[in-house]
Amino acid sequence: MRHAGCAAAREGTLEPITLTVAAVLGLGALSWAVNLGRNRSFTKEVPVFRASRWTQGNRIWPTQVAVFPNRVVRYTPRLFGHFEETIGIDQVASVSVDSNLIFGDVIIETTGGSQPIRCHGHRRRDAEEIRRQITESQAGQPRLHLQPQPTAARGRTSE
Repeated sequence: MRHAGCAAAREGTLEPITLTVAAVLGLGALSWAVNLGRNRSFTKEVPVFRASRWTQGNRIWPTQVAVFPNRVVRYTPRLFGHFEETIGIDQVASVSVDSNLIFGDVIIETTGGSQPIRCHGHRRRDAEEIRRQITESQAGQPRLHLQPQPTAARGRTSE
C-alpha cells in the first residue's frame, strides 16, 4: 500500500529528465526561429548578395549587400538589431574585388576619403556581380559637371 501512495503522488509531476529534454528542445526551437528571422533578406526591391557562412565573421548571421540604382547597402544582422552602411552611387570612387579560389572580398572606396568598405566572404561570382552592378549603376547615374558660367556684364543692356 505504501508503494501505491508514492506512485499516486508522483503521477502529477514530471521527471527531471523530461523537463531537461523539453527545455533543450524549446531553446533549440527558439534559436532556430531567431536564426531564421535574422537571415532573411533585408529588402525585396533588388537582389541581395549574402556572404558565405564558411568565412570568418559570417558564421551565424552573414553580411548582405544590395546594389540599388542610387546607393549600395551593406547590412549585417545582429541578435538585437542590425548594422547598416549606405553609400550613394555618386560617392563611390572605385570598386575592386580581392578574390581567392572560391571566395572574394569586395572593396568599395569612396570619394570622401574615409576608410574603404570591405564586404568580406562573398562567393567569387557574387563579388564580380556586385562590382558589375555598381559599375552599371554609376554609368546610368547622371554626373554633375560644373561648367563655369559665362560672365555677363551686369547692369548693362544691349540696345
